[in-house]
Amino acid sequence: MQHRILILLSVLFLCLTGPLSGQILVEQTSIDSIFEIDLSDSFLDLELKTKITNISDDTVRLKWTRLELDKPGEWDTQVCDNVECYVPIVSSNIDDNLGVNAPVVLPPDSSLQMILYVLPNNTPGSGRIELDLALVESPDDIIETIVYLPDVRQATVTNIQEWLEPGLRMYPNPATSFFELTSSNYVDEVVITNMIGRRVVSFRAAEGKRYPVYNLPDGIYLVSLVNYEYGILRTLRLGKRGLRP
Repeated sequence: MQHRILILLSVLFLCLTGPLSGQILVEQTSIDSIFEIDLSDSFLDLELKTKITNISDDTVRLKWTRLELDKPGEWDTQVCDNVECYVPIVSSNIDDNLGVNAPVVLPPDSSLQMILYVLPNNTPGSGRIELDLALVESPDDIIETIVYLPDVRQATVTNIQEWLEPGLRMYPNPATSFFELTSSNYVDEVVITNMIGRRVVSFRAAEGKRYPVYNLPDGIYLVSLVNYEYGILRTLRLGKRGLRP
């Protein structure tokens, strides 16, 4: 008799509480992605995303918590949900210490893209970042865990022209005193020639460097961007004009 009562109580408990994980459906609970990219871009961010759907008949309010279990120290990660894209310091959408209280609200049959961004900061490596999901009403009861497994590698440059930014340009152009490049990736030397191909001046390239042309006669010049291994990457036309009174 006592055994039967225990079984009935267990069934009643399950009926009252229900399977919490049955309220949402996560499209992918494990996201394993390999990124072969140019790590020289300091502003690079890599996207890993999955869809979450409310499969219950009630509106659910979700709390997520990001756990950085393994990653290079240089990496940053951040989460975007249907409310906000959070800066790396925010590891949960409900955090009293940071004054964050923004539950993810999902009406019945609605979905959202949960996105984890990895900011490698010029650093290759692999990591394991987990996102625990819970109901706001029961924040300590994890109903689902999304596991992100990014693997970031430096791509091998086989054709350096493919890595040059399409928008690479000089500015100001025309120039009066100097010009700059929007990027110096892979550029080792800047060579200025006149229109008949005679070298006028050259500079060692550096990010953010200003290349002086104040002592050049007014006119049109050719500026070659040189990589010491691959040769001339691109040649641009530069106009030089003096200050007008």
